[in-house]
Amino acid sequence: MKKYNKTSAMSVLAFLMLFLILFIYGCGNGNTDSPEPVGTDGACTANPTGSPAPIVTESPSPGGRTCMATIYFSSDEGYLLPVTLAIPWEEGIARACLNKLIKNDSNRLEFQQRGIVGVIPDGTTIELNIRDGHATVNLAGITRLASAEEEQRMFTAIINTLTRFGSIDDVTILMNGQAGTTPNGNPLPVQQGEVRLNVEDSDIATSGNAEAVTLYFPNSAGSLAIPITRYISGDADLYALMSNLVSGTELPNLVNCFPEGTMVLGAVIDNGILMLNLSSDFASVGDTPGLLELAKETVLLTVQEYGAVDEVTFLVNGVEYSSSAEE
Repeated sequence: MKKYNKTSAMSVLAFLMLFLILFIYGCGNGNTDSPEPVGTDGACTANPTGSPAPIVTESPSPGGRTCMATIYFSSDEGYLLPVTLAIPWEEGIARACLNKLIKNDSNRLEFQQRGIVGVIPDGTTIELNIRDGHATVNLAGITRLASAEEEQRMFTAIINTLTRFGSIDDVTILMNGQAGTTPNGNPLPVQQGEVRLNVEDSDIATSGNAEAVTLYFPNSAGSLAIPITRYISGDADLYALMSNLVSGTELPNLVNCFPEGTMVLGAVIDNGILMLNLSSDFASVGDTPGLLELAKETVLLTVQEYGAVDEVTFLVNGVEYSSSAEE
């Protein structure tokens, strides 16, 4: 388990402002890649199967119609995460979303300061056909990727971006018009639905005796909240979810917001407030500037699947926690 340190604590403050706790709207209506456009104060038709995600606020051109679309980028560390952008409306809006994932100069300039990058090689032309809920993507002119891992990240980003549209259930991907196997040995996806992000242990994932939960951890720079998929045995109730978050992760370049040794004693949601009772080890959270607020934000992001939670109150051995950082 990694323990957060004072050196990186100040840099993570930007993370607090970047991520809001909201349910994200996908786009789509009907059997084409052209859902109904909306004004800048609206959103496209929601995809009810989409998971919650942080929001990145955009400033669309005045008077322009936009679609709030969730696009799956890679962090600099190689983790995938959903980012919601206001995409200027155009016919073929789903293809416009995928074009944001191409690693060309324009996209690089737009996103590099946020620590996120595209996953599709520069020079690729995206051809997209949507019919009866099935999307087929041809990556024309694509060059060979460096590794099988990069290919898998690209496939997942494309699939998850498209399946956030209400009109798309699954995705088939071709490379230069061909199905089959990639140069790095990966089978090309065929009618693949949404894919879990950043899985910790693939052996547990395929055991059939575990349930998947999504936990959020800051990256080492403290600039992004990374969703991690963990498979746990037993019921994935609120107590289990919080216990797994507090225990941290061994994945590289991620940090834990809770002091080492912290244990969950209880967790209850009442009127939109999560009451999280922790062991006495948590009391040292105030020793590191910014760490308490970071802990709150990761909890709020992680707990979204359990319903609307607007606030978290920490308790230590049943007594509400307070520190000089909050005064």
